[in-house]
Amino acid sequence: MSTEPGSGGELPPGEDTELSAGLGPAPPAPRTLTVLVVDDDPAVLDLLQLTLRLHGFTVQAAHDGQQALDVYRLYREAIDLVLLDVSLPGLDGPQTFAALRQFNPALRCYFMRGCPRKYTSQELLALGGVGVLDKPFEDLTEFSRVLRQVIS
Repeated sequence: MSTEPGSGGELPPGEDTELSAGLGPAPPAPRTLTVLVVDDDPAVLDLLQLTLRLHGFTVQAAHDGQQALDVYRLYREAIDLVLLDVSLPGLDGPQTFAALRQFNPALRCYFMRGCPRKYTSQELLALGGVGVLDKPFEDLTEFSRVLRQVIS
């Protein structure tokens, strides 16, 4: 294809020369992974949002189980994983996860728990959780890597 002016083979404005060379369009950029973080402690919620965003995640946040359900209804197509505190006012973490699974039975959840521990790790995993993170957090950079692996 000639790109000389007036030759009838001009590239449309903004057309990439690689595309004109028959290489095709560039592949789309990978989709950003989205995590719904649910925790009633504002400091923990802020820390997790900041850390996950710094590691390339999109974050939706909720302060309790009911708000998590509301947020999930709005963003369910985008949410890849729920990071869910076990101890929440109203619906606790396992109850919230059960309600979220009514929308999407394949939804993945990583539970977080502090002390005292109402549920064992085995109980949380038996409920369908893919992992359990104990508070206080030790290494959120490593945890971000683990979340990316779980989602992928």
